[in-house]
Amino acid sequence: MEIPLQVARFVFGLRVLDPITLCGFAGAALRGGLGYALRDEFCATGRPACNGCSLREECACAYLFETTDPRRGAGPGPGESAPHPFVLEPPTGDALLQPGQRFEVGLVLVGRAIALIGHVARAFERFGQAGLGREHAKFTVESVENVAADGRRSIVLESGGSMLIPPHHIYDWADFRRRADTLWGTRLPREEAAVEIEFA
Repeated sequence: MEIPLQVARFVFGLRVLDPITLCGFAGAALRGGLGYALRDEFCATGRPACNGCSLREECACAYLFETTDPRRGAGPGPGESAPHPFVLEPPTGDALLQPGQRFEVGLVLVGRAIALIGHVARAFERFGQAGLGREHAKFTVESVENVAADGRRSIVLESGGSMLIPPHHIYDWADFRRRADTLWGTRLPREEAAVEIEFA
């Protein structure tokens, strides 16, 4: 059985403008800041929540951060919410970054969300203008790269650029199975076997 699933990984290269303290809670701050920036940039109605909004089916904010299962209604509510189609990969460890230093944030997009990389890039730019954390430490987006399974990177967007290059490192179920065969030296023992893919 082939599972209709596509996954793409991106890395955002961010340049520090104000001193930024990164710690074990950086992931929560980055996710929250990105969500607010995405809503500020793309929400057409200004509603406090996506529930009940007539535009939610076409809205990047709702799809990424208030994801619902279309088979269960327009939620979110008990039994109606679905896993968000992205995974944010914050920097690891603690660090105090000074102006001019660079740090990276990884992002995995799943399925339809891959087509929203331009929205996420613009939201990151707005996030950087608003600032990170209680200090509202500002940063700029220097680059957005699409990452292959072997670690190779290709530019999707460069600093100051307005042209988004479509990502071409996109992986589907067949790629996952080939990767699993390579890792284990044999075919998967059954169709329903779990597969975990680690990007370099």
